[in-house]
Amino acid sequence: MLIVEFDEAEEMFDQIVQTDPYRLDDLDVYSNILYVMEKSSKLAYLAQLATRTDKFCVEACCIRRDPAN
Repeated sequence: MLIVEFDEAEEMFDQIVQTDPYRLDDLDVYSNILYVMEKSSKLAYLAQLATRTDKFCVEACCIRRDPAN
């Protein structure tokens, strides 16, 4: 059951990123989902996207797993 919920959440976040690529709200949650699902290539893309948008915001640092900020 939990795997299905992760799949559904991933699809929802994919739609959010496509609709509004500059939105960083809650993308740290999405990054955790991708990490648990072991989707490293998508997680790397998300980290690049967030860093390009605002590399110092909390969400971007969390996605990059950057403890400096």
